[in-house]
Amino acid sequence: MLTAKEQGQLVRLMRKAEFPLPREVFNAWCENFTVPCIELAIVRKTMNDRELFLTYREDEFYKGWHIPGAVIQPGEKVEDVFERISRDELQGAKCAARFFTWLEYLKGTGEGQSARGHTIALIFSADAPEMLRESNHAKFFPLSKIPGDLISEHMPIVKVLRKM
Repeated sequence: MLTAKEQGQLVRLMRKAEFPLPREVFNAWCENFTVPCIELAIVRKTMNDRELFLTYREDEFYKGWHIPGAVIQPGEKVEDVFERISRDELQGAKCAARFFTWLEYLKGTGEGQSARGHTIALIFSADAPEMLRESNHAKFFPLSKIPGDLISEHMPIVKVLRKM
């Protein structure tokens, strides 16, 4: 239990915090608060399969393939998150996203869990925009051949897409 003095310190520090937070602070935040995020499943149809667009991350938070997405930061609108995803993960490509479903991840390291903490993911789907370009770190994969180093939190999304 926090003392009254500690509570006051915590409130002052939380009001002072600006996003993006340093990694250690962000991890503590995620361990103590439910974190909302947006995931954008961009799918294109081919003659033999449907393909999912994945980007490769190698940063302080993740190493591996993942579905483009982002945490909704305090004070940020959903449209702002889509702008950030477009800029940071889609080379500026814009797409007409439709709400698809939501998933909840509890803290853990298994498939469908979040190592950071309790997460509510709003999943949107979109058809592949024409200007979206593939590279070594951003490409389409057949839903039947998703890379083994896909971030485990995203496997439930792939499973839902495969059933459609």
